Amino acid sequence: GYFKQQHKKQLPKFPKNIAIITSATGAAIKDMLRVANKRWKLLKVTLFDTVVQGETSGKNIAKNIKKADNDDFD
Repeated sequence: GYFKQQHKKQLPKFPKNIAIITSATGAAIKDMLRVANKRWKLLKVTLFDTVVQGETSGKNIAKNIKKADNDDFD
């Protein structure tokens, strides 16, 4: 249910501080950082290194979503 509409926050037009919840060694983070650096030079990105495959991935993703949600990210 994390991705249901009632749980989503309104996104600012120009985010300044974002959290990315993914593996630190995967292609996704490299792509996101490349695009973010190209488009928004002043953007602060915080990585929550997360297990995204395997039996423990669901719990790990949920834990890091909760952590990120408690901080002041756009």
